[in-house]
Amino acid sequence: SKQWYQRRVAITAGMDEEFSSEERNVMFEKLYTNTLFYLAQVYGVNGDNKQAAAHCHITLQRQLESDDFDPLDWSLNCATLSQYYLTLGNYRSARHTLSSASSVISTVEEAGSDGEEEGEGEGESKKEKIKKTRADIERCWVKYCVNLMKESVTNKEESDVSDKVNPITEVKNTFDEEEKEAAEKTEEEAKPDLEQGNPPEKDDGQEEKQESDDEEKKKKKVPTATLR
Repeated sequence: SKQWYQRRVAITAGMDEEFSSEERNVMFEKLYTNTLFYLAQVYGVNGDNKQAAAHCHITLQRQLESDDFDPLDWSLNCATLSQYYLTLGNYRSARHTLSSASSVISTVEEAGSDGEEEGEGEGESKKEKIKKTRADIERCWVKYCVNLMKESVTNKEESDVSDKVNPITEVKNTFDEEEKEAAEKTEEEAKPDLEQGNPPEKDDGQEEKQESDDEEKKKKKVPTATLR
């Protein structure tokens, strides 16, 4: 407003004797909040969405704490900020901002229903603005729910795939371990017991084959005749 602008000029020029310390603090805090808001716009134009969202969040918080804001604009800006958090998958912050917007717009609706005795023209235009703001907030809620459901479906599909892959991998690893243990056991049984000095045990089939080979050699052996 013009009065607010004149006060800021007076402070800048050093003519702030007419204002109390508390008034000056309030004016500086509001000026700082406006600066954060303008910085958010600048970052948004330059494409730095992260800084723009951070400055917008601080601006909304300061406005709410100071109780110096337009409820309709504040709730709409808060709901719009939730859409940025959705792009990051930050559903907690998105839900928080949407809940804050819904809470503030509900307060405005209750106040509007209590003061229906205002002028018809002004009352109708305010009601229409409240309805439009409420519709925009509800639209943001719908986007939030849709994105949350899509995220849930994606996580469920990934979980199902991992559940199918893991048992197969476990069974394969079990077979590999069993084969390894069987090979080690066979190798240990085939080794001679060197510590006790026992010779390696022969297989029964090998002993029978050795005996048959010895008998054949005896049969084939030709006796030497003694000449007289």
